[in-house]
Amino acid sequence: MHISHANDLLGSQQQQTDTTAVVQSIDMDKDGRISKAELAETFIKLGREMTEEFWLESDPDGDGYVTYQEFLGSDNKGRSGDEL
Repeated sequence: MHISHANDLLGSQQQQTDTTAVVQSIDMDKDGRISKAELAETFIKLGREMTEEFWLESDPDGDGYVTYQEFLGSDNKGRSGDEL
């Protein structure tokens, strides 16, 4: 494997680990999904207000939760993704 490819892979793995940690920190009840209340609470902690538009974009299948794939912005819009 070429060194630049190895670095890309390691960077990608670290980015995935970092993203997983962020998602898990938002998932306060540790059920593997982010609820609207959990995301709103995170916004409040950051001194911001979550808009309804942001929520609707974050939960494209309208099931009331954001899955890991939805959090990542998966192309699988409208389908439920893997739990966190």
